[in-house]
Amino acid sequence: MTANLSGRRGQPTTIRNIRVPDLLWEAGLAAAEAEGRPLSQVIRELLAEYVAAIEKLLDEQPYRKYVGKVSAARQPQTGRRHEPEPD
Repeated sequence: MTANLSGRRGQPTTIRNIRVPDLLWEAGLAAAEAEGRPLSQVIRELLAEYVAAIEKLLDEQPYRKYVGKVSAARQPQTGRRHEPEPD
């Protein structure tokens, strides 16, 4: 399976199921909506940032093959930072 860390349009993603407390989910939805972004986009960006931070902490990088993709995922997709994406 190929990792898609950027979440860019036209690239396939896989639907995932995660458990999140209702209060946290509702707060996340409200915050993302206030920025004009889907929550799924926010979650992808934060997950990419998390992986990049862990890679910096680890001497041995078990996710080495994804390093370039993580860096690319952190770059704005277009000149507009908050471009909505389909979920």
